[in-house]
Amino acid sequence: MNPPRQTSFKVDVFTLEEPICIVGRSARIPVAGTPECFQRIGDLYAGFFSDGTLDKIKNKKEGVIIQRNKGHFGLCHDHVWEDGKIEFTYTLGVQVAEPPPDRDLPADTHRFAIQPDDYARIHVSAPSNEALGIAWIELNKWIGNSTEWRNGRISGEYEVYFDNTDGWMEFELWQPVRRK
Repeated sequence: MNPPRQTSFKVDVFTLEEPICIVGRSARIPVAGTPECFQRIGDLYAGFFSDGTLDKIKNKKEGVIIQRNKGHFGLCHDHVWEDGKIEFTYTLGVQVAEPPPDRDLPADTHRFAIQPDDYARIHVSAPSNEALGIAWIELNKWIGNSTEWRNGRISGEYEVYFDNTDGWMEFELWQPVRRK
C-alpha cells in the first residue's frame, strides 16, 4: 500500500527566453487578500470557464510550459501600493501560439505577454488551492533567504495551473528575480 500523498513545494530559478502570449479576461482587484478579492477572482473564473470564452480563443498552445497538459494562467500585474494595501489586476487566460490580431479576440478579452526574464518558481502539488497562499509565502521566504537572488522588477507575479486528472492540484508560482 502506498503512503498518503503529502503537499510538496519545490523552488528553483529559471530563465524564460521567449515571451509567452496569454489571451484572457481581467478584473481589477481593489485590496489583495480580502474576501472581496477572492470573490472577484472566483467570479472571473466562473465566467471564463462557463460562458464559452475559452472555446472562442484561437491557437491555444498546449503542453509547452514544462511539457505538461494544457493549463491556464493567473496573472497578477499593474500593482499599486497605497496606505499599506495592494491593488492589482488579475488576468485569467491561456497561452496562445502567437499573438492574435484584435479582430480575433473574443469579447471582453485581451492579450498579455509574460516577458523574458529570470524567475524564481515554486512547483506545488497539493490536494486543494488552499496551498496557494502558503506557496506565495514560501516562495517569498526563499527569495528573502537566498544569498544569490533578490526580488526583480515588480511587473507581475504569475500562477501557472496544470490540468489535474487525479484530484490533486499541480501549479507553479513565478516571480521575477535578479542576481545580488
